[in-house]
Amino acid sequence: MQRVWPWLVQLGQGRSGFYSYYWLENQFAAEMVNADEILPQFQDTAPGTKIPLMKNGPVVHTVSLIEAPHYLMLDDGWFMLLEPIDGHTARLVVRYALTLAPVYWNGTTIMRSLNRRTL
Repeated sequence: MQRVWPWLVQLGQGRSGFYSYYWLENQFAAEMVNADEILPQFQDTAPGTKIPLMKNGPVVHTVSLIEAPHYLMLDDGWFMLLEPIDGHTARLVVRYALTLAPVYWNGTTIMRSLNRRTL
């Protein structure tokens, strides 16, 4: 869990990206660049931290709840939980509690499939 948590708290456009498919993220004008290292300047994520989804765009999420290294919840109901399995393994559980347009939902489904492989 300690090795995955730093990657989760730096999510966002202009931060570390979303560790997904560039071609898909940029279909939404995100101008996303995914980090390939831990970025110290984004490790102090706390309630109230803004998480942008696209460059200069209107979609910005705010961190509502956070407890390192266990869970991160954004204001729209996007919840990420790291659940320990044993001393070396953790399960990443991601839940959305929001209504999305079908095209957005299909895009996030594809992006999550890559997230599981890259995190």
